[in-house]
Amino acid sequence: MSDSFLRHAARALLLSLCAAGMVPAFAATTTSGDLGSKAQTPATAYYLVGMNGLHNGELESAELAFKQSLQLEPNRIDSRVGLAKVALKRGQVEVANDYVQQAIALAPEHVEVKTVWARLLASQQKYEEAEAALKEAIALDPTNMSARVDLADLYFLAMQKPQEAIAVYREALRVDPAYPSAHFGLGMALISSGDQQGAQQELEEASRLAPENPLPLQALARLYVEQRRYDQALETYAKALKAQPKFMPAYMDRGEIFLLQGNDELAMAEYEEALKRDPAFAPAHVKMGMVHQRRNRPGKAEGSYRAAIELDPQQAVAYNNLAWLAARDPSRLSEAAEWAQKAVALVPNAAQFQDTLGWVYRAQGRLNEAASALERASALDAKIADIFYHLGIVYSEQGRSAQAREALEKALSLNERFPEAKDAQQRLKQLSRRGT
Repeated sequence: MSDSFLRHAARALLLSLCAAGMVPAFAATTTSGDLGSKAQTPATAYYLVGMNGLHNGELESAELAFKQSLQLEPNRIDSRVGLAKVALKRGQVEVANDYVQQAIALAPEHVEVKTVWARLLASQQKYEEAEAALKEAIALDPTNMSARVDLADLYFLAMQKPQEAIAVYREALRVDPAYPSAHFGLGMALISSGDQQGAQQELEEASRLAPENPLPLQALARLYVEQRRYDQALETYAKALKAQPKFMPAYMDRGEIFLLQGNDELAMAEYEEALKRDPAFAPAHVKMGMVHQRRNRPGKAEGSYRAAIELDPQQAVAYNNLAWLAARDPSRLSEAAEWAQKAVALVPNAAQFQDTLGWVYRAQGRLNEAASALERASALDAKIADIFYHLGIVYSEQGRSAQAREALEKALSLNERFPEAKDAQQRLKQLSRRGT
């Protein structure tokens, strides 16, 4: 795992967690009453039930409670904001917008309303407008940590300005040094900027402040893996699982560590344990299939990939690997092409998926389409030797000898020891003998 990969992974991890609604779990919003009244009315009680449901990911119960609150007090702002948050978590942008506009009409200058409005703008990729709304919210209430952390997250995740994000996270922590999500976000941004030591300190502090939350521990463990401190990483994942026994990423990452150590049996045990905890967890089947495939057990590998797809038809890796397995059998090339096309449709910018599709097309004799897919693969990732090796073969079979030579030389320059390196060298010699 390279340092550049870790930096990219830090941003990707935080982005995926935000999209899944996991990062806000550090601290539930406890705004009371009508965002000003502290009276414990029945409507307030329903509102608090809704916030608890929102915090725990129970969106149906949260929505019902917020609506019951509004039935009792139709002009409540906070319940409309709560309904907007529910809609955002569901990806219902238009519904969220309706609730936000209602809240804006009632309280156009309220901090919480502006913060949710900014999240809605960010979900529509209106980043500069979201930035302006968050700055307005902070100006209205400089102590509002949600707005400050949202602004830092916006810089880091959406606008790809890690240094600006770091500055805003640090400023937020000057306002409230004990705010866990600010430490967590700062740690992830520091990883992205290459400061592993600083990141470790921030993630450790986030974990100390929110011991029930496994996310800082997961990030710490991945940092240890990058440093090849595997035992410490495993211990850290054990802490994460103690905090949340059904935290599936910990099982998957522990499996990866065992694979790095060459222990397929322990890796399989982790994936099996994950499925015991959650039988519908498709990624565990994908990883088991990959272990079977590596061990040259194609039948078991295919069974695992099919199980993953049955549970979750969006598992692109499973489709890709099924295509690769099926392409070895001339009688299954149509099936292989269908699976490869499905993987590419799900994730068009994955170089490996385009590579598989091109290789399947080549097996079918569709050389022009094969070359196009492999050219896309090489453009998406110019550092994978296998892609250029495959492209060189297709070019050679098309009679494009000069381009074939260039592709094969590129493959060998990237990795002199990739599995097909000897064949690439032999093909280059043959091309030389032909005078090309």
